[in-house]
Amino acid sequence: MTFEALEKPIDFQCPVYFISGAEDWICPVELIREYINQISAPQKELTLIQGCGHSPQNACPKEFAKAIDKYFTHIQ
Repeated sequence: MTFEALEKPIDFQCPVYFISGAEDWICPVELIREYINQISAPQKELTLIQGCGHSPQNACPKEFAKAIDKYFTHIQ
């Protein structure tokens, strides 16, 4: 548990999208928002899935798939 995202490069040349469970206590939403505010990217976006914790792809697969689909329509 020693990974520190802000110790890695934070300048991206591509869009950066985040999907998180709104009730994620392992990686709290406030930490994700802090990271998003510090990185540089042509586009940054966070989608929160209500009622989900740390693994929305497993707990809420339909909502997760909708979020992925939304991001792919951005790049077409």
